[in-house]
Amino acid sequence: MSGNIFPLPFSTHLIFVAVAFVFFLIQFIRTKKKYEIVMAAAVAVTMLIYAKDTKMWFYSIGLIEMGLLLIALVLSIVEKKSRKELAEETGVSQNEETESADETEGEE
Repeated sequence: MSGNIFPLPFSTHLIFVAVAFVFFLIQFIRTKKKYEIVMAAAVAVTMLIYAKDTKMWFYSIGLIEMGLLLIALVLSIVEKKSRKELAEETGVSQNEETESADETEGEE
């Protein structure tokens, strides 16, 4: 296995991971959607690829990444359905819910 498996050099990959991790973390703090914290973890896990230089490690990290992405997808779908059901119970459409959330953010 080569030391550089990404099309980006290590330093660029490290910067990308740091920015993406902080972005997902801020989004999680702001919106409290669980899939965003899973995505932050998935981005951070990509740095483990540099820990060892074996095919088994490479494929293990790939399986972990695939699992994290599937978990994030499932959480996103579940949260969307629960928001939709909550909106139907309260009689508020999702567009009105988004608009009211945008208005409260603008007031802060």
